[in-house]
Amino acid sequence: MDFPNLKLSVVGGRPFSCGGEHMFRKKLLISRYGVHDMNESTEKIHEAALGTPDDHSVIFLAHNGPTGLGSNVDNICGKYFVCEGGDHGDPDLAHAISYLKQTTNLSIKLVVFGHMHKGLAFGNGLRKMAFGNGL
Repeated sequence: MDFPNLKLSVVGGRPFSCGGEHMFRKKLLISRYGVHDMNESTEKIHEAALGTPDDHSVIFLAHNGPTGLGSNVDNICGKYFVCEGGDHGDPDLAHAISYLKQTTNLSIKLVVFGHMHKGLAFGNGLRKMAFGNGL
């Protein structure tokens, strides 16, 4: 979705994501979006971003965040529901963003998502709710 007056474009991540490597609601993703696996999802996200105007800043809006933001239970996409933690981010979103950064001059300003719960399981406190890495 483009906002010409703001020189801003919003690109969506994979719908119905529950985080991690598993494709949740796979039949629906196939029938509605033609996405059979993570590679196709990466391609769809990548293509959508390539369709944004050159002079726009890009924001990604997704249900779940990308992999690579940490694997501790309190990290923004950390697995808080298992004691050992782990990265529960979406690999397709991470791969699409990484590929865009390597191959384009898109100005990716922000990735917004909200799937992960603030309160952690097993009495482990609260999640870190923001992460900055100079996208």
